[in-house]
Amino acid sequence: MTWVPAARDSDASVRTSRPATSYTLSETGPACGSVKRTCILVREGFGDTDSSSDAISGAGCSTSVVPSPPIATTVLYPPAKPVTLVIPGTALKFGHRDVHDLLVARSPVRIRFLNALLSADAHTANPALAETPSLLTSLTPQDHAQLVLAIFHERFDAADLMLRIGLDPAAPGVDGGTALHAACWVGSVRMVERILARGSVPLDARDPTHRSTPLDWAAFGSVHRRSAGADYAAVADRLVAAGADITALGNGPGRTLLEMTEGNPSMQEALRQLSAG
Repeated sequence: MTWVPAARDSDASVRTSRPATSYTLSETGPACGSVKRTCILVREGFGDTDSSSDAISGAGCSTSVVPSPPIATTVLYPPAKPVTLVIPGTALKFGHRDVHDLLVARSPVRIRFLNALLSADAHTANPALAETPSLLTSLTPQDHAQLVLAIFHERFDAADLMLRIGLDPAAPGVDGGTALHAACWVGSVRMVERILARGSVPLDARDPTHRSTPLDWAAFGSVHRRSAGADYAAVADRLVAAGADITALGNGPGRTLLEMTEGNPSMQEALRQLSAG
């Protein structure tokens, strides 16, 4: 995927009259076959409903907006297979309710459902699922990964709703980590307990990026994330009590938990006590 400003003559067929506020994305590959397609992304913060609508129609696309933490996600659907794109800013953030409503009105039901989940809007999500039970089974791995992102960005209200609705906490998200990895990274005891109660995420699952377990993420996060209100020692305690391997090495070359917590003496002491058992 390549981001380029929508200012080239070759992009004229899909440009708006306000090129400074739009972007084009050119994507070539399996997702779109061998044919190169160009779609327009109109920045929602601009607040120009007519320009947005003209751009959408001119490109032959329908659009949908999904506010994901901490940014909004705009998804454009060319006539063939969908392409998912992310751009910063939201119409609502800048007070442009009309543009937001336009994008939402043009969205498929699946995207409106995701929008409700990401907004922690149970009053919209629950009736939508009751009306269309197949919504949950229609979600892609990327959709399920929104749970990881919500936890990673500490949008626990959205994460709670996603877990209640039934999103998969084992789905890979940030750096390929699961929801349990993310909960350990931010040191959220409550989220860790909720995910452990589901029992569907292996305690010692290693992410593909750092080759680290959730306990490793908690150790590293206790030094490099240090979220407000986090209790990394308690997170480690819950994991070990549930059966996590406290001796497992992690973080690429194979560092011990004590090595990863250098700079946080209290976490190191907690790990020593857990190891002594």
